[in-house]
Amino acid sequence: MINNNDQVHGLNTNKTRQYEAGLYLISTPIGNLQDITFRAVEVLAQSDLILCENTQESQKLLSRYNIHSKYGTYNDYNHKIALNQIKQLIAAGCIVSLISDAGTPLISDPGYKLARDLKQEGYHVDAIPGPCSLIMALSLCTLPTDSFYFGGFIPKTEQARRNFFQKASGIHTTLIFFERQNRLVSSLQIALEIFGDAQAAIARELTKLHQEILTESLSSLINTLSTRNIKGEVILLISNATPIVKEDEMDELIIEMLANKMSVKEIVSSVLNIYPNGKKNQIYRRANELKNQ
Repeated sequence: MINNNDQVHGLNTNKTRQYEAGLYLISTPIGNLQDITFRAVEVLAQSDLILCENTQESQKLLSRYNIHSKYGTYNDYNHKIALNQIKQLIAAGCIVSLISDAGTPLISDPGYKLARDLKQEGYHVDAIPGPCSLIMALSLCTLPTDSFYFGGFIPKTEQARRNFFQKASGIHTTLIFFERQNRLVSSLQIALEIFGDAQAAIARELTKLHQEILTESLSSLINTLSTRNIKGEVILLISNATPIVKEDEMDELIIEMLANKMSVKEIVSSVLNIYPNGKKNQIYRRANELKNQ
C-alpha cells in the first residue's frame, strides 16, 4: 500500500504536529489545481501517509504544492490489509490522509469502509472540506436547489437504467447522477420516457477551460447532444419536483377545458403548464380521445 516499498516503521513520525493523529478525508480540486484550501495543503504536508485512489493522478497535485509525504494506493480491494496498517500508524501518532482523484472522498469513491471501521474502533476521523462536483453543478444549473437527491452513477445496462430511473421518479426533488459520456444520450432518452419532458441539465469539465453547463428540457438536450462528441464524465440533473400527473386527474382537467371550448393544442399547453413532467404526446392523444367521446 505504501509507495516505494516503505514499511510502517520506516515512516517519519517526528514531524511538527498541528493536527491530532488520525484519518483525514481531504477534498481535492475537481479540475483546476488552484481550487484547494490552505488547510488541505497544510494537512497533506503534515501527513505521514497519503492514501490515493490513483497515485499517478494524485502526484500531479502533490507536485504542484511541493508536498513530499509518503503516498500509496487505497481501494476497496486492499481494504483489510490497509486497515490494519493504518491503525498501526495512527496508534504510533501518525496522520493519514485519504484523497480521491478529484473532489470529496467517499462520494462515489472508495473510503466509506475505511472511515467507518476506524471510527467504530475509536480512532480519530476528520474531514477537510472543499470542492464537490455535484454541489457545483447544482449551483450552476438553475434547477431548484432547496432540496436534492444524489443517486451516484447510473447503471450500465439499458434495463438497469430503466429500473434505476423508475425508482428515482418517485423522489420529487432535483435529482443528480453521474454518467459516462458514451451512455449519456441513451440515458437521456430513457429519462424522457420516465420523467416526461422535464427540465434537466448536464454539467461537464467543471472548473476547466471548456466548462459547460446546459439547462434545457430532456428532449432539447437529446437534440443538442446527439451529434456531439462528449468527453469526460458528466453530471446529469433532472428537475422532478412536481409529481407526475395521474390519468384520472388529467382526464378531469381535460374534460373541464373541453367544456370551456379550448382547442386540443391549447389544452396540451395548459396541462403542461400545470404538470411540467407530463408527456406531451400522451396528453395530446388523451385530449383527442375525450373530445371524440
